[in-house]
Amino acid sequence: RTLLADRRMLIVLDNARDAEQVRPLIPGARGCAVVITSRSRLAGLVASDGAHQLVLDVLDPEEGRGLLAATIGESRVAAEEEAARRLVRVCGGLPLAIRIAGANLLARDVRIADHCAALPGDDMLSRLRVEGDRRSTVRAAFDLSYRALPAAGRRMFRLLGLMPGPDLTVDGAAALADTTSAEAAGLLAVLTDAHLVRERAAGRFGLHDLLRSYARELAGRDEAHAARQRLFDWYLYHADAAARLLHPAEAAASAGTAGPSAALVFSDHGGASEWLDDERENLAGAVLQASGTGFTTVAWRLAESLHPYLSTRMYTGDCLKVATASLFAAVADGEPRAQASAQLRRAECHRALGNDAQALELFGSALDLARQADWTEGQVLALRRIGAAHQENGSARLASGYLSRARELARCGTGAGAAEGLDLPG
Repeated sequence: RTLLADRRMLIVLDNARDAEQVRPLIPGARGCAVVITSRSRLAGLVASDGAHQLVLDVLDPEEGRGLLAATIGESRVAAEEEAARRLVRVCGGLPLAIRIAGANLLARDVRIADHCAALPGDDMLSRLRVEGDRRSTVRAAFDLSYRALPAAGRRMFRLLGLMPGPDLTVDGAAALADTTSAEAAGLLAVLTDAHLVRERAAGRFGLHDLLRSYARELAGRDEAHAARQRLFDWYLYHADAAARLLHPAEAAASAGTAGPSAALVFSDHGGASEWLDDERENLAGAVLQASGTGFTTVAWRLAESLHPYLSTRMYTGDCLKVATASLFAAVADGEPRAQASAQLRRAECHRALGNDAQALELFGSALDLARQADWTEGQVLALRRIGAAHQENGSARLASGYLSRARELARCGTGAGAAEGLDLPG
């Protein structure tokens, strides 16, 4: 400060750890200005030192394209315009990732499309590095921010990499980490301040794709298994509660399901419906992830709780993905009733999409599975759908046979009412 007392200077302090590190370096002279860059928000400088905060997000598509062109040349980008924009998307708009990809394009003299195709995958972070330079890696930049976190913050960050959808609420994060909502909110604030997590919408927190890959790498096998179990149970508990409120004819009690660590209570239909709307992508992702990571029972049970909502709202694409994952899970569990239900859902989705031949084939498969499970309601519905399909095709005799069998089964038990209660699309 003494040296700068009578001078006009612009001082750049790069990569500041915290406010205390830079305060002694801020000149007291009026003619000086200071630019500070940091991985944290340095809110203390705003509060007590009059600093102006400028939060930088990742680059938008045009900015990312411009940075790539500045790195490898405009002519090269223009020659492979679509591949160049795809490379920017793969890098998530992260400037360092784009520059490293550009440096490797120059060093290896390969086409942008070929390099872009080779990047994605489980080991993408290892490929985003400059050979022979340990500092020029995306992972090294992430390491600096991760190591600066407190232990509880590091654990929460690792676990967030496991989330099956685009974001989590505070309560979801609490279930994931087996902590209280208050503690989860504090840890999310720490991670947001370190720019490792961003608040995508009010109260909803997500990770950049590359940070999510990095976080998953850090999570241990046992740690990841336990965290996934807690989060899947939390989703199942709430999806089942919402289904019982909104679709009582279909929803069944989920006996044995563990309650969440921070229970959401649906006091009315509006609250349950809003929760399902907010969590739809996460719930669908949870079914797929649970089915693919060995949590098969949770996968098909969650799917059955979720299907009435997806069907009535006509989210046919989501419904088909969820039903397919549910079918694989039910097969793995040896559950013919769940298999039949999933196959019925798949058939209904193909019917709604106009794939009539595929739908008819799947209804036939669902009928066989429902018979194996001794599930009368499923048999009745499959027979009715097959009969209706033959009617539409002009095969009146075939249609009559299937519809007659459906009526007979319905008279023998409770199939008629229950089958009509199944809330399927179309």
